[in-house]
Amino acid sequence: MAGKMKKRKESHLINDLVIVVAIGFFGFFLWYSSTSGGRAATKQRTPKMTLEAFIAQYRKVKADLFRPDLATPSGKIPEQISEINPKDGWKGLEHFFKDEDLLWLRDNTNMISLAWALQNRIPVDEWKKRTVWERHIMARQAMFEGAPSSDFTAQPLKEPDKQGTQEMQISVTGGASLNIVFSKQGGAWRIIDFFGNRGRYQANAKAILAQMPPNMR
Repeated sequence: MAGKMKKRKESHLINDLVIVVAIGFFGFFLWYSSTSGGRAATKQRTPKMTLEAFIAQYRKVKADLFRPDLATPSGKIPEQISEINPKDGWKGLEHFFKDEDLLWLRDNTNMISLAWALQNRIPVDEWKKRTVWERHIMARQAMFEGAPSSDFTAQPLKEPDKQGTQEMQISVTGGASLNIVFSKQGGAWRIIDFFGNRGRYQANAKAILAQMPPNMR
């Protein structure tokens, strides 16, 4: 009798262990799909597929992406530009850009946000009152001017070069045409130069810095 009870207890323990392992595996699968597994899947995309995925995600998060109260950092609100995590608050869009571009955007927060503020008739004194995080969100918004958010047709302008860079011409439905350059990072295609906006702001940096308070340059 005692032997039967022991076997029954062992059977229950094995069943419980199987259930725990199954739940753990399912949880890992969900986590993997949303993080590293999801990023790994981007490695299989073509530039056109990468842009399609970007547009789909951009449509989902656009309403919140440029609101400092909603696109919040994962830790404390930064008080210095150097404290900004370049990948915080992007709501999944950070995976579509190169790390080097994200870092450049962080480091040039004041220059880009002031340029964007002046374009939108926000006085310098008003811009100075914005927090570091608010100015960084303004800089991100500047980088998305002209970003496609609707259906498009794509035409490669040339084959990928030895550095893994490919330029494509995009015709957006109901909008203008633009050239987007893609480059590989970690095996995945990334949009570089923020749809051409990085080069535009770099070209005007000197004029913008001249209008900026010396202690904020």
